[in-house]
Amino acid sequence: MKDQEKTKDQLISELEDLRQEKHDRNQAEESLRKSEEKYRILFETMEQGVVYQNASGEITSANPAAERILGLTLDQMQGRTSIDPRWRAVHEDGTTFPGEEHPSMIALKTGGVVNDVIMGVFNPETEVYRWILINA
Repeated sequence: MKDQEKTKDQLISELEDLRQEKHDRNQAEESLRKSEEKYRILFETMEQGVVYQNASGEITSANPAAERILGLTLDQMQGRTSIDPRWRAVHEDGTTFPGEEHPSMIALKTGGVVNDVIMGVFNPETEVYRWILINA
């Protein structure tokens, strides 16, 4: 139906519907903004290190705790994968921990969850190994 053929009441009703839709959208956007802010603050202030990797295994993001634990800045980590030998990763017995066997790479390959894996990674800032518990 063309606007010219609609009654005044129909047009008013449509306008009220549009206002309600806009109000609902604004509320949803505000809720999303608050939720994102809450999780951003958690990500930035938590003591546990969090590292995000894309489907190829490349690091895309890391929180400040991960930077401290690993002794690398986000810029230094971005683009690296678990296969990168610079991690100098080792098992608890000191043997080399091959990148293909890292929990994140297994999780990406299988689509499954890998929990409670202990790994030593060399921290170039302190020049010592840091022992980390990984869940992927």
